[in-house]
Amino acid sequence: MSLDAQKLMEAKTKLFAPAQDLMEGTWKDHMDAIREAKPEIDDFTLATTAICLENTRRWIKNLDETTRSTAIGSFIHFGFDMISAIMPSLIAHEIVSVQPMSRRVGEIFFLEFLYGSNKGNIAANSKMFAYDVTGNSNIHYSDEVIPSEACTAMSGTQTVLTGQLAYTPIRPATVTITAGIHSVTDTGSNTWGGYGTGAIDYNTGIFNVTWTTAPGSGSSVTPTGTYRFNMEQNPALIPEVLLNINSVPVTARTRKLRSLFTLDASFDVEQAFGKNIENELSVALASEVRQEIDSEIQQDLLDFSQNGGAQAISWPKTAPSGVSYRNHKFTLIDKLVEGSNNIFKATRRAVGNYILAGVDFCTQIEQLESRFKAEGKIQPGPHYIGVLDGKWKVYKNPNLPATEAVMGYKGDLFLESCYVYAPYMPLYTTQPIMLDDFVTRKGMATSYGTQSVNPKFLCHATITS
Repeated sequence: MSLDAQKLMEAKTKLFAPAQDLMEGTWKDHMDAIREAKPEIDDFTLATTAICLENTRRWIKNLDETTRSTAIGSFIHFGFDMISAIMPSLIAHEIVSVQPMSRRVGEIFFLEFLYGSNKGNIAANSKMFAYDVTGNSNIHYSDEVIPSEACTAMSGTQTVLTGQLAYTPIRPATVTITAGIHSVTDTGSNTWGGYGTGAIDYNTGIFNVTWTTAPGSGSSVTPTGTYRFNMEQNPALIPEVLLNINSVPVTARTRKLRSLFTLDASFDVEQAFGKNIENELSVALASEVRQEIDSEIQQDLLDFSQNGGAQAISWPKTAPSGVSYRNHKFTLIDKLVEGSNNIFKATRRAVGNYILAGVDFCTQIEQLESRFKAEGKIQPGPHYIGVLDGKWKVYKNPNLPATEAVMGYKGDLFLESCYVYAPYMPLYTTQPIMLDDFVTRKGMATSYGTQSVNPKFLCHATITS
C-alpha cells in the first residue's frame, strides 16, 4: 500500500509548524502553565492556543504606543492569560477538528483516501473514504480477488468475445466470464466450461469465448471477469491507496459584546471587595463568548445531524406495561448503542464516541447509576459531565432542546471530523471609555470561521414521553 504521507505532513505543516517555535519560545511560560493545569492536554490543542496567542500579540504590536494604551488598556496585562485559560477549555477540541487561522481569510483542510489502482470494478482515483462521502463496501481491494473487471463491450447479437484480463498471472480454475445471463468458468487447463467454449492464457490474461448462443437481442452488453491473480509473482500489481488533502477557503466572522458600568459601582466594588470591576467584567464577557462559541458549534452539529446524518433514534421515557421504570431506564443505553452503530452503518468507518445533550436528556443519562461515571463540574453553558457506559463522553448543554441530543464521532487525526472550527483572534477588547454620564463602556470580540464537513458522523437522538 502506498500512502502519500507527504500531503498529510504538508497540511499539518501549514497549520501547526509555526506553533512549534512559539510553544518553545515566546509562549513557553503559558504552555507550561497550561500543561500544569491540564496534564492530559494534547499537542494540537497547545499548538492552536499558541497560534491564537501569537495572532493577538501581532494585532497589539501593530498598534502604536498611544493607540495601544487607549484601545486595549489593561487587556495587554491579563488578556493573554485569559486566552490561555479559555482556548484549551473549549469543548470544540473534544468534538470537532480545530484548525487555527493566521489570517482573516485562511484555509481549512479535509482528508480523503483514494484508490490508487484500477482493480476489478474499482476505478483509480475514486474515493475510498473521504470527508464528504461514506465508507465503501468493497472487501477485495487488498487481496488477490479481482471482482467484476469490465471486458470489451459487445453487441448482444455477437457470439464471440475476445479480451485480456489486467491482473496476471491468473490462478487457474478461478476465472468466470459473464455476459448478460451467460457465463463460463475456466477448467484449470486453459479451457472453458459452461455456456461457451474457447481458451485463456493464465500468464498473459488473453482469452476468447464463443458463446453457445448470443447473450442478448441487439443491445450492447459489457461482459465482466471475476478471478484471482498470483500477487506473489507480480508484486508490481499490488493495489495502492493514495492520501489526498483537500482545502477550502474560510473567512473569519466576529462576535462582539460590550459592558456598561458606572464610576460609582466600580469604586464601591473595589473598596468593598478589592476587585477591579473592569477585570471582572472582562472575565465574565470572555466566559460568555466561550459558552456561546461552544453552543453555536453544538447547535450546528444538532442541526447537521438532522439533515443528512445517520439514521436517527428515539427512546420512550414511559416504561411499557409490566416493566418497572428502574429496569426500563437502562434501555436508553441499548438505544444509544443502536445510534452508534447507525453511524458505523452510514460511514463503515467509525462509531460514536461523544454525546451532546439537552438538560432533560442528561437527566436520564445521569440516573443510569453504575453505567454513568460523573466527572467534571457544573459550569455556565455547555460543559462536560462524565462518561456513559465507558465509551461516550457526555456534554450537557442548556441551550440545546431539552429532550434532544446528538451523538458524534471525532477521530484521532486532526483532519477526521464532521465539522471544523477555525479560530483566528480568540479574544480582543477595547479600552474602557467614560463619557459625561459617568458610565464606562468596554467591548470584547472574538473572530473565527466554521465549516460543516460530513453529517454521516452524527446521529440525532430524541427522548419521547
